[in-house]
Amino acid sequence: MAINKNTARTLTEIFISYQDDDYLAFNKTEIIVKLARFEEEILISRSQAKRIALNLEKFDRVVLDFSGIRLVGQGFADQLFRVYATQHPNTKLKYINANEDVSFMIRRGINTHKSRDSP
Repeated sequence: MAINKNTARTLTEIFISYQDDDYLAFNKTEIIVKLARFEEEILISRSQAKRIALNLEKFDRVVLDFSGIRLVGQGFADQLFRVYATQHPNTKLKYINANEDVSFMIRRGINTHKSRDSP
């Protein structure tokens, strides 16, 4: 990990980015998925997704940053973006920095979730 001591960001800017504008509550978190892995493991299993999702229900908004993740498995994506999303409808998941392969698997999980909600 590296910390830039000469950053232009202020502590107030950081706090504002993680709070709800209406309620002034800290209800947003960002997960850097790469840091949740053990060494160079590929994220393929439901148990790996459950490990990442642990305690996310404490937040209203969760941003999952997939920077540096080359591939995820169907079970991993399904567990996060269908199963978890169904079980925790008040927690909104968003993903960023996903390459095309990762985005494809995530979209599959999201679309499966949406199609099950449809009549």
